[in-house]
Amino acid sequence: MSVTDDTGICNLALDLLAEAPIANLADDRRIARWCARNYDIARDSLLRKAPWRFAVKLVELPAATAPAFGWANAFDLPADCLRALPLTVNGNPEGAIIPSEVIGRRLETNAAAPLRLRSIYRNGDVTEYPADFIEALSAALAMKMAHWLTGKSGYFQIAQSVWREALNNAVLTDAIEGTIAEPDASAWIAERLT
Repeated sequence: MSVTDDTGICNLALDLLAEAPIANLADDRRIARWCARNYDIARDSLLRKAPWRFAVKLVELPAATAPAFGWANAFDLPADCLRALPLTVNGNPEGAIIPSEVIGRRLETNAAAPLRLRSIYRNGDVTEYPADFIEALSAALAMKMAHWLTGKSGYFQIAQSVWREALNNAVLTDAIEGTIAEPDASAWIAERLT
């Protein structure tokens, strides 16, 4: 059976803790209320941990009000942006890095508009999640709720072990999908090779 919604992921977490499933996140049970309160933050935290391909968004940002000092330009991050990936000249991972800094909800840099940004966005569509991400997210939820729900530290350790393995597998699998980006051959690298 495939997992198609937030409740399914929470039920996988409950399975890991040998607890009864919930009908949905609006269920009146105490554990359903806990899942409703904690699900989004657990998902967003896991999304920020790696440049998951299913959660990468490519956008061009217009310039915003320039910062008072430090950088020449500023760009407002999209509302659904959880993490700005390294800024590059052509917007691709293999491009030369452009110095930049995220301050609050703005990206500040000396680069001019429009700015090509690769970012991790808040992808809430569970049907787009690969199985290993779902496993990592459900284990993260189980780890968070283990002691609160069961009162037994052993369940936390089991959930933590599953989470670590699932996260490692998910990151490795996601990293090898697609073409591996070649690093930009900067003048410094070219000089070192001669």
